[in-house]
Amino acid sequence: MLSQLDKKILYALDEDGRKSLSQIAKEINSTPQIVKYHLEKLFEKKIIKNFWAFIDYNRLGYDYFWGYWISFHGADKGKREEVFTYLKKHKNFPIVFRTDGYADMMIAIIAKDLFEHNNLLKEFLEKFDGFLRIKETSVGVAFRKFRRGYLVDQKDEVRVSESGTQTEEVFKIKEIDSKIISLTQINGRIKYTEIAEILNIEPSQARRHYEKLVKNNVIKKVTYTLNPKEAGIKVYRLLVQVYPDKELNESFFNFCREHPNIINYVYTIGNFQALLDVEVSGREELRDIIQKIQHNFPQIIGEIATNEIYKIEKFSQMAIEHPELEERISKSPWKLV
Repeated sequence: MLSQLDKKILYALDEDGRKSLSQIAKEINSTPQIVKYHLEKLFEKKIIKNFWAFIDYNRLGYDYFWGYWISFHGADKGKREEVFTYLKKHKNFPIVFRTDGYADMMIAIIAKDLFEHNNLLKEFLEKFDGFLRIKETSVGVAFRKFRRGYLVDQKDEVRVSESGTQTEEVFKIKEIDSKIISLTQINGRIKYTEIAEILNIEPSQARRHYEKLVKNNVIKKVTYTLNPKEAGIKVYRLLVQVYPDKELNESFFNFCREHPNIINYVYTIGNFQALLDVEVSGREELRDIIQKIQHNFPQIIGEIATNEIYKIEKFSQMAIEHPELEERISKSPWKLV
């Protein structure tokens, strides 16, 4: 279970996953040594699954982000594990969840065009022909990420990180930039010296390229993923039908943005128009959130499909273009000082 100090550390990192130990210590009125100890324990106990860079994928030419809710059909345990192994290894499937409820798993495909997406989906379905049933499909239009207010039971200035904005032109990057993006997808807290060593460049050059990616709104922030069971929380992904009404739609978004337990809001195209990621203590707390949504916005809210995510295999929103770098990178999150 998470201690109060653990929660304060996680809340600080939820604003900026690259905060140094000294920065976190100053913010929570502690010491770098104590912060390091707690962060080590959070990682050793697998409470934190990983740190990763939150990328605006549109800026890199990825226009299509498709979500699929899939049920198994006649697949034994061995076949199911074969499916998950395939998905975990494939760079174009950045989201892989094991779920209970509406479907057995939720996956996402990211592609640069419709042709690439169709080929990826076809290859996946043909490989496991007869064992999978697609229950729902949605296209992610924009991804909004909020801080985990529930960790400290407070509401401060709500900061929203955005991906898939589609408001800027594609940013042309060099190979070194692409590799840095991959490295920060694998470990968002990687040090500039480690980037330099892996890519055979100077640390100052690594820092310069990273800061350029931030300045040009490619890297929006560094965030982290919690393992539900180890963190002692329940994680749900809700599919929500939202009927068009400009004023009420904005009010609903603001409700989600300000709610301490709703951490992601994805605008989608399909039978459902919103996807919400919710972290709660239990089913009763989730039920309360759903009832508030239905009570406050009866004019625009239709069906709400519920999926409990009981295991997160992968979670980011960008393809790792250079997966070969994974074997060379340290996963230790406390080394950034």
